[in-house]
Amino acid sequence: MKMSFKIFSLLFGSLIVFITWSFLPAFDALRRENQMNPTLSAFPIPFAPRQDITFLLGNDKHQENPYFKYAAQYYRQHPEDQTEFVVDTCQSLLAVRNYLERHAPDNGRAWGKINLVFHSNEWTGMGVPTLPGGTRTTINTLAQAIASDQFAPLPQTVVNACTEMIFHGCALGRNEGLLEALRAAFIPPLGTTVLRSSPYFVIFNQDRHHQPTRYLADFWYAFYQTGQKPPQEALVRQLKSRYPTATVDWETALAQQAPTHAGAPFYYTFKIPIVWTVTYPDEASRPKVSTFADQEKWLDDQVALSTLFEEYQIPKAQFSWTFSQLNYTFEDGTSEPAIKAVGFCSVLCVLREVAKQQNETNLL
Repeated sequence: MKMSFKIFSLLFGSLIVFITWSFLPAFDALRRENQMNPTLSAFPIPFAPRQDITFLLGNDKHQENPYFKYAAQYYRQHPEDQTEFVVDTCQSLLAVRNYLERHAPDNGRAWGKINLVFHSNEWTGMGVPTLPGGTRTTINTLAQAIASDQFAPLPQTVVNACTEMIFHGCALGRNEGLLEALRAAFIPPLGTTVLRSSPYFVIFNQDRHHQPTRYLADFWYAFYQTGQKPPQEALVRQLKSRYPTATVDWETALAQQAPTHAGAPFYYTFKIPIVWTVTYPDEASRPKVSTFADQEKWLDDQVALSTLFEEYQIPKAQFSWTFSQLNYTFEDGTSEPAIKAVGFCSVLCVLREVAKQQNETNLL
């Protein structure tokens, strides 16, 4: 009996040593985190998991593109990517910033994964305003908000080196300048929070079993004036000219608005708007834009607008324009005669799912 007890004691002691050895990396990680954030050292539950959160920054305007509906299902139900919280009440990036601080996890640890889901494109930025009442988020809107102290970085008790912010918007990962501006807006100076976004299109959908899915798609563009869609043959010629080395069956892609199977090409259309207003000191200085020739001359005279066309890499001729003469009112209440031009370009975007092993994110 004594021998059995000794054997049991040895086995039990060995088990304790093994368990302690197994958890050494976790204890070491916790020690490092407590050094970064001393307020955690007194927390009574040292292994409380970090909490994850998802923000849905928009609403579905058309039933044929239920982007936010499927994104909500994905982050509420997906076995690996679901988050503890899914928030759809924030209408601006500042509202997201304030929500993260005001609703910081009550376990004393900074947020784990923060997902932001929104519409975007590589020309006009993010389809969510920087501040309440705005339109879209661009480098300029973020820079102005930061410079005016309206958008303060989050404290390290809210986001730290173990936090990951993921911006789920189409092609945002190709806009490094905007990603840098987002880092400056959200992350404290010298903070090492991971911030990333995909250079591809982000697709939320359902599989054949009606389970929520998310995948990334490479993309190719063709352009035309809104309201004047050319024949399919002309669009195919444009795509072949723009992407001579692409291995895409353009005819098949333009016949499908949804993939018939994984990796099958399909197309999606959206519009790029340009609103351009120029003021003049008096009525006599304001040129006429009543004829097509007058309008073309006026557009050609706008040097900054020509620079924008070059930046977008979309020809001016691919926009349809409307012109109006009006009085423009400045913030101080004064007004001047003005010409307002609104242009719309339709973008036909061919999409094809990328291989899972491809690098999907731009890390900053």
